[in-house]
Amino acid sequence: MRQWIARNPLQLLLWSALALALAYPNLGRSGTIWHPERLVSLGVSVMFFMHGLALPARELWHGVRDWRLHIVIQLCTFAVFPLLGFAILVGGGAILDTPVRLGFFVLCATSSTIATAVALTGQANGRVGLALFNASLSSVLGVVLTPLLAGLVAAQAGLTISWLPTIEQILLRVLLPLALGQTLRFMWGSGHTKLSRYTALVDYASIALTVFNALCDSVSQGAFSHSGAGELVMITLTASGLFWLIVFGLKLLCRTFGVNQADQIAVVFCGSQKSIANGLPIAKIIFAGSANLGLMILPLVIYHQFQLIYSSLLVNGFIKTAATDSAASAR
Repeated sequence: MRQWIARNPLQLLLWSALALALAYPNLGRSGTIWHPERLVSLGVSVMFFMHGLALPARELWHGVRDWRLHIVIQLCTFAVFPLLGFAILVGGGAILDTPVRLGFFVLCATSSTIATAVALTGQANGRVGLALFNASLSSVLGVVLTPLLAGLVAAQAGLTISWLPTIEQILLRVLLPLALGQTLRFMWGSGHTKLSRYTALVDYASIALTVFNALCDSVSQGAFSHSGAGELVMITLTASGLFWLIVFGLKLLCRTFGVNQADQIAVVFCGSQKSIANGLPIAKIIFAGSANLGLMILPLVIYHQFQLIYSSLLVNGFIKTAATDSAASAR
């Protein structure tokens, strides 16, 4: 049990936040004596500062030559995924509530992870350089494309986005801290590694607090009153199906065009991963004040759990395939 907690601290925090918010919604709702919404705002800014400090931007210049694979990965992240999310938003009314469907679109418009995608690629003996380039590029593009895509479809859910305040918040709480962190990284030289090692800790605390505050607000305002176990099951099945659809699609595409296994591994992990650290704060900014924010973030929270579980299965599968191929070639 201790080993599982050590390997999966964010999963434990997210499920704990969900359970605590459902049991004691007044504890973390906005406007209470400890004002969690202010801590969330501060946490978002600190988190993106740390991401800027940890982001290896120079890697973007070292891997440009593999532009075909880059296009495949980025199109999957910011075109194929959003199209699937839009299909869920428009056509999923029979099985999912509108806020949940909008949440799936936000999930689909979110950038890829960096640390997780790179780590999984390395564990599966894939090309780490390709994964690092695309995960870094995706993170940078997501700061602009995620709020843009989510804002464009908000009308489908009956929401009106006040663009000027939203853009101001994105600039102040996301882009500015990210730029400051990146600037300090260049000025500090190798010294940045001492501080950037705490990026994961800041992520965990900020994400857990954001989820807890959003869920408490939604529960307090009755957003979950019409949602039951059936809705949660449908969110789970949809998130799981979405993950495997992307994975099998990318594998098929790579095999069709003869992409070697090391590159295929990087393509699959970068193309299927979604960053809760990037998507959650942006959703909080765009849909600030919405009573349904807790429902909107559930798809991203649940998808995050599944991508960690399923990706470990993929790593084992890639390793076994490589071993089988090696044994076959040795005969």
